[in-house]
Amino acid sequence: MDKTQVIKNVFEPGRVSDKYHTQFLQNLHYGDIGDSALEAFRSLDITSIDEVIKRLAENARSSILLIGVGLVVVDREGIYKAAGYHSYLEYAAHLYEEVGLAPQTLSDAKIIAEVFLDHFSELKKAGFKIENNAHKLRYLEAALANHPKSEEEVYKRIAGDTFQTFRDWALTTGRKPRYTPSVKVTSTRIMVDGKNVLNIAEDLPDQEKKTLASYLKAVYEIRATGNEPFILETYDEGEQRAIMNFLKKYRMKK
Repeated sequence: MDKTQVIKNVFEPGRVSDKYHTQFLQNLHYGDIGDSALEAFRSLDITSIDEVIKRLAENARSSILLIGVGLVVVDREGIYKAAGYHSYLEYAAHLYEEVGLAPQTLSDAKIIAEVFLDHFSELKKAGFKIENNAHKLRYLEAALANHPKSEEEVYKRIAGDTFQTFRDWALTTGRKPRYTPSVKVTSTRIMVDGKNVLNIAEDLPDQEKKTLASYLKAVYEIRATGNEPFILETYDEGEQRAIMNFLKKYRMKK
């Protein structure tokens, strides 16, 4: 009987046994450099201190990835239920209470891991190394969205650019601002740059005419920034303010 076994390709997409690429993660190197760090600090030698700080930073970035992978496993497999938690967010709150990891740290770690896992094949093909590069992954989705015609360049740049260079490029849309035309409402029509775009019934209340004009003007103002308008149903101004505050906080994280 032939006992020869085929060696499994651990990087083959879709393999359930390696869905979190644990074999690759095992290649990350961790070293207990605490003693050498203290020794460097006591030496007051800037070269030694600089080197040990870089090594500590490498470990911290790698740890962020592993923490994130653990969170992805807990969330995607729903195993938080086995510990009595009703949701992943409830489990994350437990981590915050138990080990003092801030919600933002947990969120960043999970995002980094999810992006790494979801784009694993493309990143590997581009020669991306997780060591020293983990935090670039926070901006990969933005880079792909802002540079949809340069997908190959996106992966090449995340593998080779510095963090600052890649982040700045990823957040650059590359789109030219659109023009902001003049919008005018008469008793029977809405004019955009002097051209009629909408006829209005004469008996329509003036307030409704002004509302229509404000909507149209807002659409063009948004497009002028290179962004696209998105209509969302809200109950009142309170909900609208809440959404705008959320967007401000979300954009500040980028």
